[in-house]
Amino acid sequence: MSDIVQDYLRRRNYADHVVRGGLDWLVHSWEHVVASVVAGEAQYRDDYMNDMDGRRILEEALGIAPPAERKMWLPRVRAADERIRPHLISCEECLWGDENATKYGYTREHDWWYYHRPDLGFADYGR
Repeated sequence: MSDIVQDYLRRRNYADHVVRGGLDWLVHSWEHVVASVVAGEAQYRDDYMNDMDGRRILEEALGIAPPAERKMWLPRVRAADERIRPHLISCEECLWGDENATKYGYTREHDWWYYHRPDLGFADYGR
């Protein structure tokens, strides 16, 4: 892993396991989420939103990664993205709410993961 990515993750105060694991951990984590959604496993709202924050962090890390590192990981990320999308339904607003979308600059086009949820197995802990 490049020092650039690790330093970026550290400066953003991400969890130690994210900093240590870098893109390798982020990509594997995203692939695990995708496999879980595709399999129709239960996706609890809070956990799912945390997973989508992980997808955002992955996108950020890819954006600052050196070209060779980006080239190595990007095909796997895009393949996982394509694998999950048929199993998601579009939401009317950002999962974090429109106020947070505005505050953090999330857009449906760029941050698509915040505007979709699993078609099956999505639960809200009974709320």
